[in-house]
Amino acid sequence: GCVSTAAFYQGTGRRKTSVARVRLIAGEGEVVVNGRSLEEHFGNAVNLGELMMPFRVTGTEGRYNTMITV
Repeated sequence: GCVSTAAFYQGTGRRKTSVARVRLIAGEGEVVVNGRSLEEHFGNAVNLGELMMPFRVTGTEGRYNTMITV
């Protein structure tokens, strides 16, 4: 589910034994996964442009910092 407060949006996703927690905070578009930058965490394993597509589609690219814990 997604929870909204004045300061941030928060969501949790689960699959089998894995849990992902995402927090969107107003900011410049920085993405941090498990304490590392998007590039440090994924490297060349995924297309970073595709990872950012939800922000482009919703017109929110560069408006939120994203903190992800997996």
